[in-house]
Amino acid sequence: MIEELILKNSHLMENLQGYSPALLARMILGAMFGTAIQVMLDEDKENLPDALNAIRIVLD
Repeated sequence: MIEELILKNSHLMENLQGYSPALLARMILGAMFGTAIQVMLDEDKENLPDALNAIRIVLD
């Protein structure tokens, strides 16, 4: 789904032409999963918007 919906409509493919779409999709999914785990484990919930903004920056 990441390959079909995000990478086709993103400038990421222009900047990372040497990588396959499947590899980029796995990297994005891993980054999103890792960020979600960090947010859940963080005791300070005030950092939640910053973590979500980091994901948005990658997808923009």
